[in-house]
Amino acid sequence: MDLQRSCMKMGEKPALLLVDMINGFTDSKCSLGSDCPEVVAANAKLLQLFRSKGLPVIYTTVVYHSDDQAKIFRSRVDALNQLTPDSHLVKVDGKLAMLDGEILIHNHCYKAEEMAVMIDIGKEFNYHSGTFHHGIEAYKIADKLAENANCVAMWPDWWGFKMEAYDMVEENVAIVDAVKNSCAIVHSDSDITIQRLNQEAGKVLYRANDNGFKLKEEDAIKWITANAAKSLGINEKTGSLEAGKNADVVLWSGNPFSVYAQAEQVFVDGAKVYDRTDEKYQAKSDFLLGQE
Repeated sequence: MDLQRSCMKMGEKPALLLVDMINGFTDSKCSLGSDCPEVVAANAKLLQLFRSKGLPVIYTTVVYHSDDQAKIFRSRVDALNQLTPDSHLVKVDGKLAMLDGEILIHNHCYKAEEMAVMIDIGKEFNYHSGTFHHGIEAYKIADKLAENANCVAMWPDWWGFKMEAYDMVEENVAIVDAVKNSCAIVHSDSDITIQRLNQEAGKVLYRANDNGFKLKEEDAIKWITANAAKSLGINEKTGSLEAGKNADVVLWSGNPFSVYAQAEQVFVDGAKVYDRTDEKYQAKSDFLLGQE
């Protein structure tokens, strides 16, 4: 049967998945491998393209951690038993391997001592401890976080729901932000408030200034834009309005920190994807199905 060939265009949210491009399969000297330089070269070309555009790249490998994993399959293909955690065969082919700094660490930490320990571990093993999420007690070590170039993604006013989340202050974000070279981020893991981070940042701005800070709106907007992009390693592509960056823009009906502000238009990479006054640019929600 002849299959019609067609060129697929880039999707709206593309990502590159490199499946099992490991030494064990690309090295012809390995009993599992084959001589496939053209396959490696094709993957390298794709990898270079995705890296140049700042798009996500996902690697997979095959590694067996115990004798019970794929037991029957491995009994039939004895060479698979070479794919152990300490074998170089399970590592990605060097022509496709991850670059230094390409993996960005994101840590789940509430308490100050947890973050301090992770910073020390990173220094001991020569990697950067990256971004700390939740960071209830980040204000206690704001200087240390800035000195080590750690970003911290924090709630504006969530605490007290478990023991490690008790020692919180509403100025947490502002205290971290006040230190030179800091990277404070307002975040949420709620499916409701994640849609209203502008208002979440507005709460921090109000409470901080009410307690003596002199923060401006241009400071607060970075907590949900530029600093967030920095923590994800995409600040050279997006996060601020600058020549040469992706035109990712939201036009508001008023002050974005106001509860009355509404998103009028949204542009992603320069293309309009939402318009409050034009149905052509409005998503059809499943919530509307079955309603008149």
